[in-house]
Amino acid sequence: MFDGNGQVIIAVPYEGYGSEVEPFVPVMLETYVVPELPPLPPQLLPNPAMDDPAAWVVANGWTLNGDGTATHTTATGQYSRIAIPNADMGAATDVVLTFDIPAQTSSNFTLGVRARLLSTPGNTSNNQLWNGLHTRSGDAGPSTRAQVSHVWNRVPGQTQLVLEAGNNWAGTISNPRLYDVSAARELPTLVVVVAGQSNAEAYGAALADPTLDAWHPNVWMCPPNGYGGGIYGARANTVTVAQEPLLHNLSPGHRAGFAMPAAKRLVSLADGGIRVVIVPVAKSGTGMIGSDAPWNPDSTATGDNDRYTIMINTYLAARSQITNHIGTIMVWSGNEYDMQVANGVNLLPAAWANFAARARADMGVPDMPIIISGPVYPQDDPLNPLIAVQRTLDEDSGSPNAIAGVTYLDGPRGTQWVNAGDTVHWSTAANRIRGDFAGQWAYRIGQERGWW
Repeated sequence: MFDGNGQVIIAVPYEGYGSEVEPFVPVMLETYVVPELPPLPPQLLPNPAMDDPAAWVVANGWTLNGDGTATHTTATGQYSRIAIPNADMGAATDVVLTFDIPAQTSSNFTLGVRARLLSTPGNTSNNQLWNGLHTRSGDAGPSTRAQVSHVWNRVPGQTQLVLEAGNNWAGTISNPRLYDVSAARELPTLVVVVAGQSNAEAYGAALADPTLDAWHPNVWMCPPNGYGGGIYGARANTVTVAQEPLLHNLSPGHRAGFAMPAAKRLVSLADGGIRVVIVPVAKSGTGMIGSDAPWNPDSTATGDNDRYTIMINTYLAARSQITNHIGTIMVWSGNEYDMQVANGVNLLPAAWANFAARARADMGVPDMPIIISGPVYPQDDPLNPLIAVQRTLDEDSGSPNAIAGVTYLDGPRGTQWVNAGDTVHWSTAANRIRGDFAGQWAYRIGQERGWW
């Protein structure tokens, strides 16, 4: 199983688990298109147009502009709030507030804007218990892409929703929307561990697109750490609704990667009947070969470079929060760093065999499927050495290096899929296609295993 561009694929119909379903046949897209997904839940805000002062409690530097927007100025206290006292959230335990940031007049985006629930209507204290994420852009400034703030573990006593801005942030918000996403938490859940190097994370040149990279209630994340005072707003080892850019490490890549396209394709192929939780743990410049290699299970690496330990711990944290787990699959993109190690091509197969065996054991998933999403395929032979050696790891390769349960996929063909002026990072468009293709293969593997 190598690629979707006319290269040789070994695709043997699956005969296990008593399934008589015709095997799904993955096909790599030429141009990324968002797959058909379930519609968003009903919008709950009583006045999303923000043109009814009676529906909003405005204070501390916020101004309703009467044109569907609200503006915040700086130096108005540690936090400044615009409250929504009448949103009917019913029995919702998980709510998501989204909005756009069409303009920003401050240079500081450290705190930005977030959603928060207060347990007492009208309370202005910052000490009220809350469970939520800062919204995050990942861009240097404003973004018309919907910002996502997820508040979880809501209880009926939490009745007042507020938008809260940091005192150093000045700008305009628009198009607020409130959704109850509680039902998604109860869906059968697939965990997708995304590991490897920068091309697993996101180093394409383009920023996240409002349509192509939008959030969806069925796609969640469990990041290994928080970051940067709220720009990303991820809560470490906590399962919440995902938004690009995903937070893989303490030095994030800031761009749209291949994990969410893979998750969306899975949700689409499963007719919306599953939730996908992404465990994003990749990091640029990390290898698998050597005693201090971050992906070596016995590595001497420490801190944020001890990627193997971080991966195991983050996965176990995610699993502890999932009650309806149907399966776990790993999607890997990396080993470029290992090609810089002396004799790396010959050392990589043994390193991979050790990594796969240990990861399966330490995660408690002894038969965990692993998809290796390979590099962009070159225009001409000879093959990139990394492609050549990773192909041998595929369980159907016929090579002595083959590892059971490992599927290798070539990337899209052609140098046009590489960032301009950059020979090692695939473009954002390539990442979306690679992710979608990996999602298709993950669906086929899940079909073979009876996950859906």
